[in-house]
Amino acid sequence: MRRYGVIVFLGAVAAALAASSAAAADAIDASWPYGTGASMEAPGFYDVLGWTDGGRDQFGPISSTHGDYTVAHSVDGPDWYTAHITNFVVPSFYSNEHIEVLSLLDDSAGYPSAGTVFDTTKMFDFNFPIGGMMHLFTTTVIDDPELGYASQFSITPFFTNTFLITDGGMKDFVTTLGGSYTLFEIPFTDASGGADASDDTFTPLLAEFAASGT
Repeated sequence: MRRYGVIVFLGAVAAALAASSAAAADAIDASWPYGTGASMEAPGFYDVLGWTDGGRDQFGPISSTHGDYTVAHSVDGPDWYTAHITNFVVPSFYSNEHIEVLSLLDDSAGYPSAGTVFDTTKMFDFNFPIGGMMHLFTTTVIDDPELGYASQFSITPFFTNTFLITDGGMKDFVTTLGGSYTLFEIPFTDASGGADASDDTFTPLLAEFAASGT
């Protein structure tokens, strides 16, 4: 009888681990409103001609621009936040876009936080038969002081690696050949009690195991 109790217990533990792992993944992703798709970028819409306090420097084909602007929730939607942007471009070879959120005009969405940074670097433009002009290497970083940090590196069209850390935990995954593969996933402890949230799952299982051995 003890043998069957052990087998049942181990099976229950395996199921609980799978459930807690899925819950952890959901918690990590749910804590990150920016998404982890192929092109992470600053949310919202803005008028590219509506910059203020802007400037432009030109060094032959190399250009650098900067300015402040207001971002809206949608094309015709209400204003969302203000930001400062800097662009540096070496045509066909290198570009960097650096955006910093200056202030929130509407915090109903819960993000971004003031001080959030979006930084994207692209290298080696090329024409791809499907999709047109693309970039061989792309690196994107989003650093939100309240919600977390994400970095993404892509070799187009072969491979994308994404690292994400939020209050819910940290994870790293690779997207390639149409599939997504998790390299690691580490949930953080429950902030309310200091114990891992999975404790609630394992407590009744341990009690059941103890009962089966008697």
